[in-house]
Amino acid sequence: MLPGALLLAGVVLSLCASACVLVIQYLADYNRALQILRWLMGSLDVVGFGLIWRMLIFLIPGWVVVGAYARDLHLLATGEESAASLGVDVQRTERIVFIASSLIVGVTVSVGGAIGFVGLIVPHAARLLFGQDVRLLLPASFLLGATFLVLADTLARVVISPSELPVGALTALLGGPVFLLLLRRQRRYSAM
Repeated sequence: MLPGALLLAGVVLSLCASACVLVIQYLADYNRALQILRWLMGSLDVVGFGLIWRMLIFLIPGWVVVGAYARDLHLLATGEESAASLGVDVQRTERIVFIASSLIVGVTVSVGGAIGFVGLIVPHAARLLFGQDVRLLLPASFLLGATFLVLADTLARVVISPSELPVGALTALLGGPVFLLLLRRQRRYSAM
């Protein structure tokens, strides 16, 4: 599938899913609708150690699988044909990493809500700091993402004190302009 078609399919799927969420929120009672709204904004205020232990049951296997495929992902970053010529089963690797990544994302989003731009901005920052080696980028992105999220949550708790800004809103406010700058920079380099 072409990248443009994939992007458009993602936008359409996102709009359809958003419409479904809005219908559910509209039909829900007031308290449940408020809970849905807070989840959509992304928040870490419901996370406790008991919940984290239950999340780890699913997260640790996902992390192990993605880590086990770090070498293959590094080779895939050079291109599918190059990776295949070096012995990577491209379809199998993509399928397994997709399933493991979906498990990781599904578990974290089900608990914290939609906290946007962490997964877009942090890997780019890690790439700028540590280079292109995916075997190093995976743990670096993991640690930098956690650090960024903790700092963003801390800032969200104090920026409009005594109230608390949802961390998802803050990451979107910070991440949106950074993402646009990265996109602009990439377009400038691709034009050369």
